[in-house]
Amino acid sequence: MRYELRRQWVIEDNLRSNARHIYSRRVLRLDEDSWQITGGEMYDGRGELWRVQEIGQAPDYRPHSQLCFTTGGEFIYDTLAGRYLGLAMKSERPANIVDEGLDYLTPDYYTPANVRRLGR
Repeated sequence: MRYELRRQWVIEDNLRSNARHIYSRRVLRLDEDSWQITGGEMYDGRGELWRVQEIGQAPDYRPHSQLCFTTGGEFIYDTLAGRYLGLAMKSERPANIVDEGLDYLTPDYYTPANVRRLGR
């Protein structure tokens, strides 16, 4: 994760009085250059901060990619429970596997033997 001063757009959403949702208020932050969500805060029904979200960005250098940036990992911190969840973190797989697309994700890819081999 990199923390640097960047210009962002902030979108705030408040729950309508006649609606129900897990969050009463949500604030999202979008990076001005990539227009990707880079973070946010989610508030519970009492209006207290419940979850904080950070989404990293990584440059996408693949030649066939239409994107400039891709998600570099997402972290959601639960302030009430005192725990966090990390998602979509990039691995150090060789670039040739990523460039193949998702064709390699066959049932054989998920066998115990292959998972053991990938973990080394």
